[in-house]
Amino acid sequence: MTEARAETEDYPPFADRFEALIGQIEAPRHNHFWVFAASLLLATLRRLDPRTPVRADTPDKLCSVLIQAVRTATPDVLIRER
Repeated sequence: MTEARAETEDYPPFADRFEALIGQIEAPRHNHFWVFAASLLLATLRRLDPRTPVRADTPDKLCSVLIQAVRTATPDVLIRER
């Protein structure tokens, strides 16, 4: 259900919520936490737009790249499904 990731008046979009969730983590850049978080974001992105290329040097940077990609892909999917 893509609408669950959409923004409402009372609820920020998925990318903003995920970014806030991991924003306070102080784990080393190659920590398993970042790999796990990136895998969740990648699964979300692949559902939204499987063709979006993503590249980063470290797992923590990959999370940032994926959050932005999810943020960019979400409105397009919502418009297509209406």
